[in-house]
Amino acid sequence: MFHEAGIVEMYWMAATLMGMIGGMILLRTWMTSCYKARGLKLPPGPWSWPIVGCLPFLPKVFPRELLLAKLAEKYGELMMMRVGARTTVVVSSVRMAKEFLKTHDHLFANRPNPIAFQYIGFHDTGLSSMANTSPLFRPTRRMFATDIVSPRKVATTAHVRREQLLKMLRAIVQDLQQVNVSTAVSSLAMNLALCMNFGKDYDAHDTEILVRSFRKMVILAQQRNISDLFPALRRFDLQGIEAGLKEVEAQWRQSITALIEKKKLQMSMWSSEEIKDTGIISKLLSVEGANRFSEEQLIAVVFTLLIAGTESISNVVTESIHEVVSHPHIYERAMAELDAVVGTERLVEESDIVKLPFIHNIIKETLRLHAPAPTLLPHRNFQACEVGGYHIPANSTVLVNLHTIMRDPAFWHSPMEFSPDRWNDLSGLKMQGSDFHYIPFGYGERQCPAITLGTTTVQYALAVCLQCVKWRIPAGMERAEFIATPQEPRKKQDLILEGTLRVVPRLLEIET
Repeated sequence: MFHEAGIVEMYWMAATLMGMIGGMILLRTWMTSCYKARGLKLPPGPWSWPIVGCLPFLPKVFPRELLLAKLAEKYGELMMMRVGARTTVVVSSVRMAKEFLKTHDHLFANRPNPIAFQYIGFHDTGLSSMANTSPLFRPTRRMFATDIVSPRKVATTAHVRREQLLKMLRAIVQDLQQVNVSTAVSSLAMNLALCMNFGKDYDAHDTEILVRSFRKMVILAQQRNISDLFPALRRFDLQGIEAGLKEVEAQWRQSITALIEKKKLQMSMWSSEEIKDTGIISKLLSVEGANRFSEEQLIAVVFTLLIAGTESISNVVTESIHEVVSHPHIYERAMAELDAVVGTERLVEESDIVKLPFIHNIIKETLRLHAPAPTLLPHRNFQACEVGGYHIPANSTVLVNLHTIMRDPAFWHSPMEFSPDRWNDLSGLKMQGSDFHYIPFGYGERQCPAITLGTTTVQYALAVCLQCVKWRIPAGMERAEFIATPQEPRKKQDLILEGTLRVVPRLLEIET
């Protein structure tokens, strides 16, 4: 009797499940027919069910740009995916990138609002997440471009980059038998960002706290948050991601506020004639009247600079060193160029970079293969529109997959090969995005405003690191490009090298 009841219950469960699946299929078919009836052509993409979208059909491939590249092989240059409650449009060709980032830039210059962005952008007060319709967006971006990261301002801070690089190298050469380059460069990038903001008014403890919380924030932000896909579940925070983001935001807010208050106290002791620019914050604190920055805006500006500078610079410098050391013939040519132009009796200066075209090409090639944001920061349209003959629904998240575009074999010869020499024939392709085959910093209204600062920093850092230390990969050690997991989809092994000092010690002020 109990056995028969169990069988009946199983039949009912199976019938209910089949009914739900059938209902989902009918609902999806109805929605598709509605679009067709209105003459709207949607981009192709994976099969999706109501509610869950295409999640059940996505292959387990990490990181995201590799997954999207694999799907683009099947669905083409423009693809639409319904992932949970989110509609995502993926751009995988130069033609479509130009359509979204240039032709229709005004429609897609906004940002989506995932939970991580709300905390990283300090609730839309940060430039990276602020809507372009915000009255603060253009004044803040203009202030960044003219007063913070303009070529003239970058030139005046050359001494900061030199001092911080020497500080890093002095620490590294104390033990060249095993150097964690990833950790050293990450601390360098954070120190540079802090110096840009506060001058020298911070200590090693500040850096340690910020670097530690920064790494935690990156791990949390890179995870696929189920609350983003199904907003009704946000109140439950099933993965604990939002709780972690709140904790990190509180740590950053406390640290940045303390640094700002310290700067205010210092400036209160200056006369109006003595107030000078010892960092970005001193300049912003001296603004009076209607343009004065609120406390929240100040924190957001600092946060944006720390996040953008630390992540991008540390990744590009680390990967450029790894690529050079992994290719002995490229390493030898880079060293020969540095020795011919600079030698080993003086330290390379930023003014030497224009005479080091091979170093410049190494950075360009590193940015091609290891773009700071492989799918760019996501774009968003508030209104439905048509792009390239396809209907793009309102509030779609748009991802431009640079991994596919900057490895397109139709344009790039041997695209997977690290070849700085390719840039001898591609001098017309600029980092600023003169050609959509190469847009490592994006394009249009949402292009990174700190291109000059970023490229100057990474070129100079690479030149100094190669000039001062002869690097080599420890015997028997190989570094996998990714050791990704669902929790850390972009996780990489730290770059561990050993080296020998190759310049006279006095250049680093080392006591012998």
